[in-house]
Amino acid sequence: MDSRQENQFQRKMNVFHEYFIGNMNDTNYLDIMDYFKYERKYVNKNYQIENGDISQVQKRMDIFYEYFIEKQKSIKDLGYLDVVSHFKCEGRYDVAIATMLGNLNYQVENGGINQWINNGYAENTLFEIVKYVSKAVEVVPEAEEFLEWLGEVSSKLGDIEDLERYEVSDDYWENLDDQYYKIIGDIDKENNLLSVLMANYDRIMEV
Repeated sequence: MDSRQENQFQRKMNVFHEYFIGNMNDTNYLDIMDYFKYERKYVNKNYQIENGDISQVQKRMDIFYEYFIEKQKSIKDLGYLDVVSHFKCEGRYDVAIATMLGNLNYQVENGGINQWINNGYAENTLFEIVKYVSKAVEVVPEAEEFLEWLGEVSSKLGDIEDLERYEVSDDYWENLDDQYYKIIGDIDKENNLLSVLMANYDRIMEV
């Protein structure tokens, strides 16, 4: 396990996120906040650990999930991709792509590429992420390595015949999990690659 996985802020965010995804149909955002306060997980109402900075990615994820949770009160079968489509149609592609990038990060850091795939994120969002990062390299040259990583993941994913029955060992991904942490950088720092990609969003979309 890469040392970055031991980052206290990220690990606690992962705990909250995983609990939220697993219980979103049975409870609401404030109930989950109360649960973690009771469990002494110290998550505050802004969806961040106390004293933790919200990154360029997290700010937009907050918007995404606050909308998601609110709409699920009246639309019970509302899905993740429905909300992605909503923000794209509303001219807030930045919210959509930040959430896709953020979920990639949460899933890979918490359980590797396998978890990202098993939870249904890869098949539905990989193309959008590749498209955005392909544009980003013109503005953020250091994103080139990330684009190459995404290409390797895409290639290996394409070799899997039936994603609905996906089941491969972590060894299948060789060292791609470890490479991810080195490419992205410390997610708790403002200069991590995901935050840089979102900080340059307007310039990237002009490419």
